[in-house]
Amino acid sequence: MAERQAYITLKGHKENFQNKPTCRLINPAKSEIGKISKQILDNINTSIRTRTMLNQWKYSISVIK
Repeated sequence: MAERQAYITLKGHKENFQNKPTCRLINPAKSEIGKISKQILDNINTSIRTRTMLNQWKYSISVIK
């Protein structure tokens, strides 16, 4: 885990911001499990694509071409 300071962001677009400001806590020290799981899923999908010899596009541009 990275040791970084947490910070808040104000939600200035919300209604009644002048009387009741709201904020969101951003914690950059959180583990990035989403990136790890995406890499695992990408590896699984790639191996399935190669074994089954099926076409599966990863990007919309690939489909259009």
